[in-house]
This record gives sequence, C-alpha cells and structure tokens, in this order.
Amino acid sequence: MTGQEVATLAFRITGIYVIVEAMQPFITGISSGAFLITDSKVEGLNESPLLPVLLMIVLPLLVIGGGIACFVHSRRLAAWTFPDGGGAAPTANNLTALEIQGIAFSVLGLWLLCRGAAGLAQGLAGIWVTAHAQEAFGLRVPSREWLRQLASPIVMLALGAYLFFRFEDVIAYWRRWRRTGSDT
Repeated sequence: MTGQEVATLAFRITGIYVIVEAMQPFITGISSGAFLITDSKVEGLNESPLLPVLLMIVLPLLVIGGGIACFVHSRRLAAWTFPDGGGAAPTANNLTALEIQGIAFSVLGLWLLCRGAAGLAQGLAGIWVTAHAQEAFGLRVPSREWLRQLASPIVMLALGAYLFFRFEDVIAYWRRWRRTGSDT
C-alpha cells in the first residue's frame, strides 16, 4: 500500500464519519423545523420561522455534503496531502512516523473543519432564534451567551484549517519538541 492509498483510506473513513455525525443534527433540524412551522402562530411572533428552519436543515446537509465530497474526492485530497515523490512509493510497512503523522493531522484538520462549520451554523441559527424570541417575548439573553455559542466552532474552524493546510508545520514543531527531550 502506498502512502497515498493509506491517506485515501483515511479520508474515506473521515467522510463516512462526518456523514454519520451530521445525520443527528439533520434529523433534529427536520423535527424542530416541523414543530416551528406547524406552531408558527405563536402570539407576538410576527415573522415566519422559515429562515431558522432552513438553517437547521440546510446547514447539516452542507456538512453531509462535505462528508460525501471527502469520500468521493479522497484520492485528490490524498494526492494533495501526501504527494508521492516520483520514485518508488513507500509501502504501508515502511511509512515513516512523520508521514503517518502528516496523514493523521490532515485528516483531523478536515474533521475539525466539518465540525466547526456545523457548530458555527448551529450557533448562528440559535442566535437568530434567540434574538427573535427576545423581540417577541421580551426575553433577555446576555450577549456573552452568543459569544460562548460561537467561540468553540470558531476555534475548531481555525484549528482545523491550520491542521489541514499547514500539517507540515505541525509535524516540524512536533519533531523539534520531541528532539528537545521533553519527557515530562
């Protein structure tokens, strides 16, 4: 097995995992959306709940689409992440630890990007619903709550992008750190 084949397998497994993970928010979005649409005659709520319903259904669908794309385009992702360098490709039995780490960091980064995008979408939908509930019912939700809802997905997006696009830097740092003899 070449390095690209190992990476292809890792991206396919990640794609399947992302699809399975996004199914629960999608099903929850459908059931919550059905409730909001059928019960849209709430007193004081002047607007249609269509936008939050679309957010609750479409955004998990986008994540599912990302998982499908990861599965379908796994060879391209593997070629980009782990290019074979002209000569004889290494086999899975003699991949170096750094090559395996590169695959792992890249796959983890892609997973974090998908989770961060889903969390950000869910947080934005929650903020939208909360803001309209405040207006309709006079509820008061501190703005710190909004920041709390968005902080984790934003960090996941940033970390995922860094791990996916700059995994070589992470490997170099990891290698330097391990060489310094940090045994603690």
